[in-house]
Order: sequence, then structure tokens, then C-alpha cells
Amino acid sequence: LESLLKAMMAPNKKVQEAAVSAFATFEDIMGPSLEKYLPHILERFKACFSFYQAKNLLILYDAVITLAQGVGPTLNNPSYIQLLLPPLIEKWQQLPDGDHKLLPVLGSMSSLAMAIGPGFAPFAQACTERCVRFIEHNYKTRAAAQAAGRDNEADLPDKEFVVCSLDLLSGLTDGLKATMQPLISTDTMKGLLFECLRDSSPIVRQSAFAFLGDVARYSVQTLQGGVPQLMQVLLDNLNAKNIVSQATCSATNNAIWATGEVAMQVKGDMRQYIPTLLDTLVAFYGYGAMFPRNVMENVSITIGRFGQACPDQIAPRLANLLKPFCFHMRGVRRGTEKEDGLLGLCQIIRQNPEGAIEGFPQVCEVMASNNPPGQQLQGEFMQILQTFKQHPSWAQFSFTDGAKEHLAKTYGIS
Repeated sequence: LESLLKAMMAPNKKVQEAAVSAFATFEDIMGPSLEKYLPHILERFKACFSFYQAKNLLILYDAVITLAQGVGPTLNNPSYIQLLLPPLIEKWQQLPDGDHKLLPVLGSMSSLAMAIGPGFAPFAQACTERCVRFIEHNYKTRAAAQAAGRDNEADLPDKEFVVCSLDLLSGLTDGLKATMQPLISTDTMKGLLFECLRDSSPIVRQSAFAFLGDVARYSVQTLQGGVPQLMQVLLDNLNAKNIVSQATCSATNNAIWATGEVAMQVKGDMRQYIPTLLDTLVAFYGYGAMFPRNVMENVSITIGRFGQACPDQIAPRLANLLKPFCFHMRGVRRGTEKEDGLLGLCQIIRQNPEGAIEGFPQVCEVMASNNPPGQQLQGEFMQILQTFKQHPSWAQFSFTDGAKEHLAKTYGIS
């Protein structure tokens, strides 16, 4: 560690480049283990920001992002913030709008906002206002150029500024949570978000749907009055047949995830749209291994979240979707999203227990993959188990060893 940090301060630019590149790799490997060395690391980062140029500065930004991802909320310390943020804020303030050197600054600040969280609050308004300005300028300039018949992409503003601005807004919202509500619940923000969601570029839509999910979670007021338009935008982006590239796949994946986040917040307001949305999502199960694992997992998570919003809308379809739902949900890492999906499944099963008979062993297996369950999920599934234990089919169920162990240890059922 000390050798790398010392080499990063070398006057030779090639030595700097090799050292900071190696340090970024070192950070990626060490992750949270670097927490106790943060004062020393951040002192060196601050010094490097004062004299690094061009290429090496870009690598240093990447090192900041990797560090933020590795140590996370530990950075929310006044002394760490004072070391790390002023050099970035200085770059942010020095560089004019439209300067491509701003893009990696935006990326670094997004990662830091997510990691630091509340400690980033003093910078949130200025960051939000500039991001809004970037997005507004981009769309207004493009509209004016196209109206004048100048639609050559090379002559139009770079959409990368829109993407990076959306990513920073998403990072701020994820990090500051409800604190961001006053800044992102404006009519201007709502209008720009919808414009980005409809953008022809899948890369822009990918970032826009990520931001939408955070907005739904922490500032659902932003979406008030716009649910019908939003549902149409979501449906336009959930069709499996439209996935023709990695970019469209990533945009669709984020749209699926955001749909679930919206459902968790607006609940009954989505009732009339759930059947069509469900048809669109269930269609993904018919494509087998064509799509990446994370896409299929998000499909199951979102269907489960629909179950929390409007379980009666999903229950009649339970028998047909249960086995693929469980198959893909089983691989989801334990956490809030998995708990949400499984809580929704419990509510669907309670609406239609008979629809779960054939796939009940798979239900028990997916529950075993989420061990230990949260208190609410454990209570919900215990009620379901007690019901099924009395069912004539119980004796015919064939459980895996893992499911048997989970039922015995967690629920006292054998």
C-alpha cells in the first residue's frame, strides 16, 4: 500500500499512470479492508488532484470511484469528506458547461454521493441544479437544431452529458434518500425525466430508468399525476422482442426494475395496468436462457412486487408462472429486493392457494434460498405453511434436502 501511494506521487507521468492504475486494481481486491487506511489514502488522493493532468487524472477519478464502492458509508466522516470533496468540487466549478473533462467528475461525484450519503447534503442543490441545466440545454439545443433541419448527430450536443447527469441525480437520490425530495419533485424535473425516458438512445433510457426507480422509492410525489403516461413509457420498454443489443438489454433491465419500484409506491393506482404489464413480463419466461440472469431475476422480483401492490390481479395466473418465478428468484441475492418479491408471492398464494399446489415444493426451495428470512416474511410464510400442512397433497410433496432443513429449523415443520 505504502509503495503504491508513494509511487503515485512520482514526478514522472508514466510512473504516476502505472501506480494509480495498480492502486485502483488493489482497491478493487481489498474493498472494505482499506477502511483503516483511509486517512493516508485520501491525503495522497488530495495531493495527486493538485498536479495530475489529462490521462492520469482520468485514472485517478476511476480510483476514487473504486474506493467509494469498496468502503461505502465509511466515507461519511467529516475529516474524510474534507480531504476528498474539495478537490472534486474545485474541478466541478472550474470546468465550463460542455467541457468533456466534466464527465469523469460527474461520475466520481455520483459514486461519492451514494457512498457518503447524508454528508453529501451541502453539495446536493448545486449538483442538482447543474445536472438539470445540462439536460435542459441538451434537449433544447437538439430541438432547435432539428427544427432548423440540422440533425447531423455529430453537430448536436453529446448525450453523454445527459447520461452522466442522470447518473449523478440517481446517485444523489440513492445516497440522500428523502432529503432529495424538495430538489427532485419539481415540474421541471418531472418533465425532463419523462423526456429522458422517451429518448431514442437506449443508453440514455438505461440511466433514466435507474433514476426513475430511485425517484419512485424516495420521492413518489414527483410522479403524481403522471402515472398513465408513465405506464405507457414502461410498456414501450418492457417488450422482450425489442432487445436487439447489449444497450437495449440494459435499458430494458432497468425498466423492469423501475416498474417494480413504482408498483411498490403507487400500488392501487397501477391496478388497471397490471394485467398488461404482467403479460409483458411473463413473456420473458418463454425465452429460456436467451437473456442474462439479472434480467430474468428482475422479472421475478417485479412480479413479486406486483403481488404486494395488487395480489388479486396476479393470483389467477399463479399456477402458470409459479415455477419459472421460483427458478429465477432462487438466484437473487438475499436482501430487500428478494424479500419484497417473496412477500408479494406470499400475498398472491393467500389469494389463490390452489394455484400453488403443483409448484409448492419450488416455493419452499426458494424460501430456503433466503435464509434467514425477515420477520415479516417468516410470519407470512408460516401462515401459508400451516394452511398447506392440512392439504391432502402435503404427503405427496417432494422437498429437496435444503428445503426440508429450512422448514424444520425455521418453521418447526417436518
